Amino acid sequence: MGQQYGPVARVSLIAGVAVALLMLSSASFAVTAGSQPAARPESGAVVDAAEAERRGFLAMKINQAQAMQWFEQAAQAGRPAAQWMLGQHYFDAKGEARDAARGLQLIRAAAEQGLAPAQTFMGWLYWQGADVKSDPEQAFAWLSAAARQEDAHALRMLSGFYRRGLVVKQDPGMAQRLQLRAAELGDSFAAVSSYVGLMYGPAESRDPPRAMHFVTKAAQANDVRAAYALAREYLRGIAVPRDPAAAVQWLQRSADGGYVLASLWLSELHFKGVGVAQNHAKAEQMLSEALTRATLQDKNQFAWELSVNEDERMRDGLLAVRVLEPALTSVAEKVTAYVDTLAAAYAEIKQFDKAVVTQLSAIDRAKRERRPPAFIDGMVARLKLYEGRKPYRESHP
Repeated sequence: MGQQYGPVARVSLIAGVAVALLMLSSASFAVTAGSQPAARPESGAVVDAAEAERRGFLAMKINQAQAMQWFEQAAQAGRPAAQWMLGQHYFDAKGEARDAARGLQLIRAAAEQGLAPAQTFMGWLYWQGADVKSDPEQAFAWLSAAARQEDAHALRMLSGFYRRGLVVKQDPGMAQRLQLRAAELGDSFAAVSSYVGLMYGPAESRDPPRAMHFVTKAAQANDVRAAYALAREYLRGIAVPRDPAAAVQWLQRSADGGYVLASLWLSELHFKGVGVAQNHAKAEQMLSEALTRATLQDKNQFAWELSVNEDERMRDGLLAVRVLEPALTSVAEKVTAYVDTLAAAYAEIKQFDKAVVTQLSAIDRAKRERRPPAFIDGMVARLKLYEGRKPYRESHP
């Protein structure tokens, strides 16, 4: 289940523990089988299923193998939280220990008893076709059941059905309401998406204070993308007062979580002495380490921001060319948008002839790929700037 559930911010074992512990006190899950006796794994002493389930949760951080023994006892007696935890265990196991069929059986049993995280997971399985045949209608049914219990992840995934018109009639308004509710309930992916829409979406839907509420909430919950976005807002100084020192702190949290773009920007701030003491040697070391982990997409985004930022303090065309030019040279198939970025970087360092030639190449690629007219029009507008010996600047609301 581990990496497979990544795209939907799956309920982790720790989150599952918290949810299930709460459910243990709910009368709605007091199934009759829960009173059946279960033998204590290490001694043979008999406890009932509810107690076995409770001991499983207590053992989770101490001895996971023993915890799974307790959950096995409670699951056999029909305890839904134990079934959910044990089912996750079988999905997460590596190699021969992984038993997707057994995991699915247990999680389905928990879902059928109404455990929201299990229902959400069943919905995701049928949506993605992971370990089961893809079935959007079943996915929608399971997610709807979990959403009625205010499960944040289910609400966010359900919003995708309404946004795409999948199974149900397309309804952008409903999609947005579900996503915002998911964000309020703590789904970090929904929070970041809501932040983007409320900060940079259509003018009529912008709400910067609410956008900052969501991105701050997600950043405080250790979402690395949110921490990065929040840092960028502190550098921009529009939605919040400019505070480079706060930006450095949030970038560090994001970088510590493995977000490469945060590491790249930290190196630049150390190089320029923005929000932190200037240290060229440390900046170069940080940059070198980050580039070894960065994907071409990471390098492109970093180079774009360095090339077109309205704030000259955040621009560094020489670095943009240094990062992106060799990366593009090393790949046989060029991505059109990345060629467009390289042209912007050349323009930033006033190499306008190279910018024009590179942009013409990007436009030719876009036409051959039959990109949308608006996409091509944007590149043509940048070409005219370069031909007029002017760099491109990206403006934000």
